[in-house]
Amino acid sequence: MSVQKGYLNLVFGQYNGKTVLKKSSYKAPLQIVRPFELECGTLSLTLLNMTAGIMQGDTLELDIMLEEGAKVVILTQTANKIHSMQGGFATQNMCITQAANSRLEYYPERNIPFVDADYRQKLRVNLASSAQFAYMEGLSAGRVLHGESWKFKRYSSQVDLFLDQELVYLERQDIMPQVYPVATLGIMEDAQYLLSGCVIGSVGALELEYTPHIHVGKTHHQHVWIRGMSKGNLELDSEARGLQNKIRKMLWNCSELRVRR
Repeated sequence: MSVQKGYLNLVFGQYNGKTVLKKSSYKAPLQIVRPFELECGTLSLTLLNMTAGIMQGDTLELDIMLEEGAKVVILTQTANKIHSMQGGFATQNMCITQAANSRLEYYPERNIPFVDADYRQKLRVNLASSAQFAYMEGLSAGRVLHGESWKFKRYSSQVDLFLDQELVYLERQDIMPQVYPVATLGIMEDAQYLLSGCVIGSVGALELEYTPHIHVGKTHHQHVWIRGMSKGNLELDSEARGLQNKIRKMLWNCSELRVRR
């Protein structure tokens, strides 16, 4: 199968008081679904990968910009299937820039690394001091129902968030189950699904309670961090959706985010 070198460039702004997609360009396998406005005025957009998933050698570059006052929620259509690789790896680099009073919610579907997959992704977000950013992303141990738990080569994820040029949130995951077994006591144990995320910006008095599988807290800068793990995917997904909707309601008075696939 041929190597894909895809890119996606999006610019959101305001027109007549509404958020609009002002510019867009992309190259396969990346594509978008035409955005639409939610009841709360937020513009919703879904990212697509037009192939069967991520293959060895694939390189994806995403550059997203929100101009002043833009309000956007970005979803992905399906789980990110990362296929088996022999001696190589695949990468995704995403850069987000947000101007004053903008808000971006980014809720991609779960990453699923297959046997011998090697996937490395980076997310960098540059926020103006009055901008807000919310993010949640999940990871599966593999194709669990096929008995392929923790059999991938490597899953590396780096998240760096800057608020007014100051680093306020840093997250690193570098999981290599074939080098160090993670399904052991005190590490993953019997957990098959992970979740991580954050809410950055002016969160005010936002207080979120723990759920059975998700813990939340605040950083030194009073931003919200989110961590979850579970043996099953359904309960973790349900709790994550509930947490997303609670954040949206408490901070921005937005209604429930309904996702149909």
